[in-house]
Amino acid sequence: MPALDTLRLLPRHVELQYLGEGAANIVYRIVLTGGRLPAPSSPSADLSCFENRLLRLRKQQPPSSSSSSSTSSPPRAAENVNEDILRLLHASAAVIAPLFPAESVLAQDPVRVPAHVIAALNARLRDAEANETRPRARRGVYLAFSSSSMSLSSPSCVESGGGGGEGGGGGGRATLGLLVMDMTSAAYPRRIAASAARATAAAAGAVNDDDDNVVIAIEFKPKWLVQSPSAPPGARRCRTCALRAQRMAKEGAGQMKTSASASAPAPPSSAFFFCPLDLMSDDQPRVRVAVDAILAANQARLLSPTTAVTGAAPTSLRSAVVAHLAEPLTTYLHHHPLLQRLRQLQQTLDPLGILRLVDSCHLHSDSDSDSHSHSQLGPPSPAPSLPDAFLLAMTLRDCTFFIRARVQTGATGVTVAWEARLGDLDLKSPHAGKGAYWRALEDGLLRGGWYLDGGDGDGGRRAGDDDDDDDETAAQGACFALREARPP
Repeated sequence: MPALDTLRLLPRHVELQYLGEGAANIVYRIVLTGGRLPAPSSPSADLSCFENRLLRLRKQQPPSSSSSSSTSSPPRAAENVNEDILRLLHASAAVIAPLFPAESVLAQDPVRVPAHVIAALNARLRDAEANETRPRARRGVYLAFSSSSMSLSSPSCVESGGGGGEGGGGGGRATLGLLVMDMTSAAYPRRIAASAARATAAAAGAVNDDDDNVVIAIEFKPKWLVQSPSAPPGARRCRTCALRAQRMAKEGAGQMKTSASASAPAPPSSAFFFCPLDLMSDDQPRVRVAVDAILAANQARLLSPTTAVTGAAPTSLRSAVVAHLAEPLTTYLHHHPLLQRLRQLQQTLDPLGILRLVDSCHLHSDSDSDSHSHSQLGPPSPAPSLPDAFLLAMTLRDCTFFIRARVQTGATGVTVAWEARLGDLDLKSPHAGKGAYWRALEDGLLRGGWYLDGGDGDGGRRAGDDDDDDDETAAQGACFALREARPP
């Protein structure tokens, strides 16, 4: 890894547009001023690396709470954000990269972001909260500043127009972010059809030229592509569907139908959820069931990832594209080699399951840890870390599968050029709190009977029960770990 002050600096010739966020990161679209980059003043100042890239920035550490339940996400250890990014890049190169072909993983490179840019973005986040446009679950946590100094005016810095000074280049400190390959349709050199009328005609099957090609973007999390090794004999839900059913029941039907923000669309219904075992089935009609749910969940972003960039796509156009795409996408994903590789790695890296693994590592639940922490014999000895192989398996169970497709419709039908890559491959943390967290999740699924037909340990509701108040939870009963035992 090169010295920090030799890394490229985010130029001032770009605008950053909020695209989305998760628990640990916020992603921004990089929009070039005037639609293109300025001409570089020297070969070293070439800024083309910012084209078709997204900027991913680390959030600050969420405040820890002693009252947090054992099944809530464990807080990340406080650490310098730049060190965190460098560790991530090292793990990506040393651990993740050897597992997949280079063209199957999203490219990512470090970039220095001036402190005043981070401050401005945090101000926007607070404004979004005041305007009720930031998801409620994400409020109160903002982008992290680096705690280490990093000169922005070093002669070795790449020229980027973000020069020194309090007004132009920040206050002498920069935070590392990641430039990540943009797999949305806005990144494609050919934009979406020039007008809604031409695009609608293309989706309807009219003959069109190359300029009328439609580029779409799809993403989904494959999750657990094989059953959990900790699942009980006779399990009728896979691990993903069991956890989903449990969370739906806990949050309640009313809360599940409440938007995360005032302006956001209603959360997805059960039609938006798919069973990973359907996706991996040898039976293509089962794969189609998963594909229909994936397309339904992605329909809002099809053809229009950012209206400021591409313009809103008509609902009729999105529906037409979904109808045309379902069959070719099913064929594309059926036995897809990247999904097959993910499943193989998940299975071989975690043959024991979290319960046996945690017990063998002598990791304890949160309640055990609390009792040890109050022992009169002094502080407990550090608990052993989870094995690297298991952490890698959990990483691969939480990655994102990105698809970009260029769809051309004409007199001979629909042709699609596909591109697929994996992203969100940040290696899971080895700290002992993760083991307790994952063990608590698995314990809850087993004790509550969520791998079986219902929940709360009593067999619960079965698929086919008529109850409009719990239709989403009941629908999950259709997920069977041994689906082949009955006709599809």
